Amino acid sequence: ATGIYAPLYYLTDDVQGLRSGVSVFAPLAPLVQGRRYLYVGSVQEFAGESEVSDNQYIVDQGVGASFSPVTAKVITLARDTCDYSNALIDGEDYEGMLVKVPFATIVLNTLNQQLPTNGFHIAQIRSAAPNDSSYIFVSNLNNVLTPFTHPTLGRKVAVTGVLHYANGSFRICPRNYADIEFDPTVDANPT
Repeated sequence: ATGIYAPLYYLTDDVQGLRSGVSVFAPLAPLVQGRRYLYVGSVQEFAGESEVSDNQYIVDQGVGASFSPVTAKVITLARDTCDYSNALIDGEDYEGMLVKVPFATIVLNTLNQQLPTNGFHIAQIRSAAPNDSSYIFVSNLNNVLTPFTHPTLGRKVAVTGVLHYANGSFRICPRNYADIEFDPTVDANPT
């Protein structure tokens, strides 16, 4: 279990790779982050995201594998394309996985907007790659960041969280405040 946003949880395979994460809605028992589970249920697309539902069976198998989040660029995580041949790496390939954007800039927040979820947008804008300026929403999914404080526009940030699909776009959902690092010291250039 890599993310807990009750009643929505996320599971990731012990062996990291593309398409190795999935959401679980309302499991038979609460899942604990860092534990390994044998899980049986139906997999469906719910609002554009792969989700295990109709939960039938669950066994806690102890402590799970320890792994780091997958580092990726905003432009890759935000990309939502109809790529039936799987020739392009996009957000769908990282859906449900624990990801990290190590260096970005806060470009918009929702403080004064009529939006149901608190959060902010980040972008990676580089002079060497000016077209690499897509943005992605960092979402306070199910209010796991309480109280939520809106960060300052233009501030540099590194964000870790589960890549979630909702309302027609991908977003990064931090699991706690430790997943948001302000003013990172290294401008890493992820793949």
